[in-house]
Formats: sequence, structure tokens, C-alpha cells
Amino acid sequence: MVLTFEDFPKNTRVQADVAIIGSGCGGAVMAYHLSKAGYDVVIAEEGSYYTPQEYGKMPPPEALHKLYRDNGGTLAIGSSKSPGIAIQQGRAVGGSSIINGGVCFRTPPFVIDHWRNKLGLTAFSHDELNRAFEEVEHHIHVRKMPKDLNNPAIKKLAKAAKKQGYEGGQIKRNVKDCDGCCKCVFGCPHQAKQDVLLTYLKKAQKHGLRIFANLKIHKIHKKRDIATGISGTVHHPLSGRKLAHVRIDAKLVIVAASALYTPYLLAKSGIGKASRELGKNLTLHPAARVYAIFKDRVEGWKGAFQSYAIDEFRKEGNHLINVFVPLNMMAATLPGAGIRGYKILEEFPRLGLFGSMVSDSSRGRVFGTPWGPIIYYDMNDQDKEKFIRGIKLAGNLWFDAGAQKLYLPFFHHSEIKSRDELNKISVNTVSPKFWEVTSAHPMGTCKIGNDPKTSVLDPYHRVHQFKNLYVTDSSSVPSSVAVNPQITIMGMATRAAWYLLENPVWKKI
Repeated sequence: MVLTFEDFPKNTRVQADVAIIGSGCGGAVMAYHLSKAGYDVVIAEEGSYYTPQEYGKMPPPEALHKLYRDNGGTLAIGSSKSPGIAIQQGRAVGGSSIINGGVCFRTPPFVIDHWRNKLGLTAFSHDELNRAFEEVEHHIHVRKMPKDLNNPAIKKLAKAAKKQGYEGGQIKRNVKDCDGCCKCVFGCPHQAKQDVLLTYLKKAQKHGLRIFANLKIHKIHKKRDIATGISGTVHHPLSGRKLAHVRIDAKLVIVAASALYTPYLLAKSGIGKASRELGKNLTLHPAARVYAIFKDRVEGWKGAFQSYAIDEFRKEGNHLINVFVPLNMMAATLPGAGIRGYKILEEFPRLGLFGSMVSDSSRGRVFGTPWGPIIYYDMNDQDKEKFIRGIKLAGNLWFDAGAQKLYLPFFHHSEIKSRDELNKISVNTVSPKFWEVTSAHPMGTCKIGNDPKTSVLDPYHRVHQFKNLYVTDSSSVPSSVAVNPQITIMGMATRAAWYLLENPVWKKI
């Protein structure tokens, strides 16, 4: 059952065994496992509910408005020596799984080793996590992308990478019968991408899950060390007008509102401040795109949105992966305006696109204000060097593949016509304030740890000092994970669900 803004009386109070805030990857996994076990589960989702048929028909501008938070442009600000970073997050039933690229990497073993050996999180075993990853991959139909879904430009780049001896190849994604329409990040029009709305939430509804859409939670209620429920207001999705007040009383409360909103909500409710780590430790995976222009047509739209990646540089902090978006969105990131801009758009059939992503050691912070969270992120010198290195790696591969010139993610000095010109670029030659940087992977703001003095959550996602309050979204991830984190988040949530079902002490509260 899904209730939307049209369905609530003016004031509503409901009872449930479990109240979950957020319907994305972490919240959906918990909802499925707990409802399947027979518990009465309610999800509160701030965003609207759209059927796959509805979001599949949305053109990109409409999808940005209806499926994304802040129209796809939540901004992380930094110091005068750091770039601003545009963060993309979903805001609809299904969360970011509706608008992500469907990329499915397991957490690399060296990252898990870091958690165990450096952070002391020995409760995270390789065997248990791999078992959780395997279960997630089964539910969302993770498969390796066939080579025939590499667009012609990426086939050239992959050939160049193989010649260089770089490790990499076809990636895995949660898709069925992908036809390479390149519309993943605006809602798959063919129901090929197996987002959580089509998988976990659909299955959970068969077990009685109730989803309350257009419900923005403002407070987690508590009595000493026990969470007693949540409350918030129902908003009209277009006007923003408040329509109803809703309170959900529950024995178990799970927060999965994202790495940006979960710490804000906890702090607003007077929870999680004891360690002074709440809202800190934000990692973003800062990402760049490198366009290549070829002499002949490469028709980059003829292939999957993402299909190929290079693993060679992960341990040094660079993840290289292909991507392609519709022309009307790509135009905003290409240089030039007026006649020059028009001429650049004429190059579209000859354009290839490859991306780089930094596994960051920088740490940002989410601050709470009366108007919502403010995100501060200052990229350190090490990550700036990695960012430039990723651009050079991708750019040199494009030249190896036969590109005539490149367009780089800089507001100035963006057009590059030679390898020599590319390799002269540095942090000193192009100021970070003029970099175009994006992120779709905020993590870590309610990090897991053993010590309540230095972490917000225990190793099983329970908020320290509380008996029945858990967090299972990307905010719980204890460090940058070097790859797209969808499977990490869902695998960690699966592990937390197993724990709650095996240790149901919260039932007695």
C-alpha cells in the first residue's frame, strides 16, 4: 500500500512495529526483511510516488525536478582553495536507486581490510559481507554488461586500455534486458533497471509494507534511551503547502534518509551528539568527466549509460568508468555559448565521454540550520592531485584511442588539443575554484565504530546510547569505498537486518 499527499486526513496517528525514514537502498532492504519476517512496517518518504510507467516517461528536465533533491544540484561548499561540488540525490519512493546508473561493485577486499585492520571493525568479516552482497545481487538481478552495449567510442578506449595493459573490463549492473537507451539517471523507461521500487519494495508490499509518500519527518521521538516513534508533515509536491501532520509510533525506528539528511534529522531530534562525530566524516567520491572529439562519428548514445570500467588505479584512489547522458543535459557541461556553443553541439555525433572518480581522504561536514542542512567539504591537496591524475589518465587514453581533442571539466582552459598540453595541467595551472566537480556518493556522516566516543553507530548500525534506533543508509559507511557504493549500502543493510532478526530484543521495549 502507498499513501500519497491526497490520502491523509488532517491529523493522523498510526501504530507499527517498525518505522523507517527513507525508501532508498538502505530503507528498502530493511523494509523487505522485517516485513517478510511478519512485522508491521511503515516507510516515511519525503518524495513523491511515481510508478515505473510514470517516471519512465519523464523527459530529463522533468525528472530532475520530480525525482531529484534540489533539482540535482545540492551544493557542497568549501574554502577559497577548494571547488564547489554538485551532489545528486534521489527524492522519490525508491530513493537514489531510481536515478542512479545501476552500477554494482562489491566493496573491494582492500577496503574491508582497512575497516578491520585500521578501524578495528573486526565484526565485518569478508565471508558475511560477501554472503550479504550475494543476496542483494540476487534480488536486484546483477549481471555483467555485454560488450555489445559498449558504445563505439568506449570500444576504442577499451582497446587502448588493453594495449596499455590496464586491468578492467565490463562492469556489473542491476538490469534486465538493457537496450542501451542511456536514460538511467532520469528513470529507466523500460523497467530494465531493477531499482528497489521494482524489487525490494514491491516484494515488501506483498508482506504488508505501508509506504507514506510526501511525508517529511521532522522529529524522532524518544524517552531516555528508547526511540518511541517519528512525526512529520505531509506536503503538496508542487506547492509545498502543508496538508497534514502524521505521527508513527513504533517499537523499532530505522533512519535511512541519506548521508546528508540523516545526521541533520538526528541532531534536530537531540540524538547522536555525544561523540561529537555526528555530521562529520563526509566523503563524496568527487567525480570528473572528460569529453573526447573524434574525426569520425562514434555515436556515444548507442550503448549502455555505463558498461566499462578500469580497475587498475583503484588502490591509489582513482576509479575510471564510462558514462553517457542525453544531449540536452550534456550541453550544459560543454564549453562555449552562442555560435561557438552551437558549433560544439554539432560535434555531438563525434563525441565520447569517460569519467574519473576520486576515492577521497578529505572529510566534509553536514551542519544543521533552521532551513535545512548545509554541506561543507574542503578538498585536501592529496585528493586534488588524484582528481587531476584521473583526468590525465582518462585524457591520455582518449588520445591513445584516436581522439583529436578533449573538453575537460574546467570553467577555463577546457579545450585540449594535444597530449603535451594535457600533461602540463596541474593544480597550479588550473585553480580548483574553476573545476567542475560532481558527486553522487555522499557517505560517512554517521559512521560506524566500536567506541561511542569516536563514532555515532555501533558495528550493527545501532545508534550509541539507544536500544532500538538504527541507521542503515550511506551515512553509516565508515570510509570511502573506492567504487560506486550501491552494493556496499545494500549489503551492510542486509547484514543489519539479519542481526535485528536474530536479536529481536527491541520487541520487548
